[in-house]
Amino acid sequence: MRSYILSLPAKLQPVVIIGSTVAAAFVVSSLTRMFFNLPQLELDNALTSSVYGTLGTTYAVLIAFVVTGVWQSFSNAGNAVNSEANALTDLLLVIKNISAERTGKTREAAKTYVQSVVDRWDLLARATRENNPVEEINLETSYALVRSILVIKPEGDRELELYAQALDLTGIWLDARRNRLRSAKGNTAGALWGLLIAGAFVLFAFHGLFVTHAWVVWAVLLLGFSLIVGLAFYLIFSLDSPFTGRLSTGPEPFKWLLQDFERTDGLGL
Repeated sequence: MRSYILSLPAKLQPVVIIGSTVAAAFVVSSLTRMFFNLPQLELDNALTSSVYGTLGTTYAVLIAFVVTGVWQSFSNAGNAVNSEANALTDLLLVIKNISAERTGKTREAAKTYVQSVVDRWDLLARATRENNPVEEINLETSYALVRSILVIKPEGDRELELYAQALDLTGIWLDARRNRLRSAKGNTAGALWGLLIAGAFVLFAFHGLFVTHAWVVWAVLLLGFSLIVGLAFYLIFSLDSPFTGRLSTGPEPFKWLLQDFERTDGLGL
């Protein structure tokens, strides 16, 4: 189901998720109402309200817990993107102070890598939708950059010190790259979706036990409640896929770095 929803256009995803939630709410509530006697439900309305309030509070805590978790994962994905681009920027600034003759290939390899990341950014979204491995994305250009760094032969104490810093920054860049690729899979809330949906169905069923003086009031209350739940589901689903959808993390830090290669006062070759 997750892969199917992710394959839909971004504009249709909230319609499907929220619309399905609202439809399920009315079906479950109506079916529950059919099994009980209306006069009896009127007599037990106070008890139903009390239990409903307790269940609603518990479910709200669960929703808050899941949203907090997926938001943390979403933020980590964005931080990994920024960390990778920042590490590359710092690496190139350090390399720039070593002889251009010995670091020219490194700068060319870095530019090629950044360009490949920007050009193939959509592969992260595809890997999320199709549950494909992400380890191979930009692997060749990253290996080429690492090899170009390892063959640099610094001369003198100053270049040795700069080269040591460059190696440290290379490790930071590689760690950030791995974190970015791993976060592309998302689905950190996958194990909790069953609990979220089951809890929503229980609340929808309890709503069917309510009795109001006007059917319209009952329907409006259920519509508002199910819309809130559907919006929460959409938020969780979107944040749980950090590189696809409307809330996705983009390659802007890499685009900035790519533009900086062209500036005469920046990293331009």
